[in-house]
Amino acid sequence: MGRGKVVALLVGLVCGGLLQTFEGLSADNAGQAPLKIAVAFVEDKSGYPSEGALSDVVQFILTQALKEVEAFEVIPADIVKASLAKLKLSPPLTSKEMVQLSAELKADWVVHATIECVRIDRSKGIVSVPLTAEALSGSLGVVVSKANACGTYKLKGDITNSVVVYGGIVGAISDACSKIAPQLEYSARQKALLLLPPMNNHIRANIGSHQGLKVGAELLIVWHERPLAWAKVIDVDYDDCEAVLQRIVAGARLEPNMKVLVVSNPLAHELPPYREQLEREIKKASRDLLISIALAFGVLIATDVIK
Repeated sequence: MGRGKVVALLVGLVCGGLLQTFEGLSADNAGQAPLKIAVAFVEDKSGYPSEGALSDVVQFILTQALKEVEAFEVIPADIVKASLAKLKLSPPLTSKEMVQLSAELKADWVVHATIECVRIDRSKGIVSVPLTAEALSGSLGVVVSKANACGTYKLKGDITNSVVVYGGIVGAISDACSKIAPQLEYSARQKALLLLPPMNNHIRANIGSHQGLKVGAELLIVWHERPLAWAKVIDVDYDDCEAVLQRIVAGARLEPNMKVLVVSNPLAHELPPYREQLEREIKKASRDLLISIALAFGVLIATDVIK
């Protein structure tokens, strides 16, 4: 075969490999149907005198923030409240009641959010509102995603005016919700498999740093819609991780290829967007192909030298 044909063949392999990689990743993303999600209720622990208004504000804003996420199909807040009334349920809800609500709404996930506190720094004119959120899977009956964020807002106007302060609180809530939504999305998108049976209470899963996973992440091992074990990540490589088992269901036996879910991930709101993850996958595949090409050229040159 002539040198020109060899080069053309290698270029074709590069283009074909990149196209196949991109199409494969796109197909994976396209094949993942949006999860039906609802914000079930918001618990206000802040002590701020709002007569329940802050809970309604968080429910509305978080619902709107989740609508911006492609991974979710969001159930409107008025439908959630109507379903609660129909079931004669009043917040705060137990896990069993959350599962009931999920079944009524035909939702995959139902979210419970908490306003931890309201901080007003009058010297700097800044309002801070820490929020947490937990998403419970209706089919599994356990929490499958946890998120937390502290929203901040710089007050504009007279900081002694209660209306101005309340507007700042709403602004801080909006900021927190915009950070929580991507964290819940991360759990929804990241799926992995158990690679090896447990050894000394340690497991490995095929999810790593290139997917944004960090040390301290909480994993959930699932088999046939049954939660079996929880683990905490202690070491992360590029494409896999090591975790130590924290809890295992009595009688459960962990085997390779069981599904692994990422329940929480430290600093999840700082993770790169999903599009960037896709681009990194393509770059990695390109690099692997270029290495193969370099090796192929090396073989060709060596063959010519020998001849």
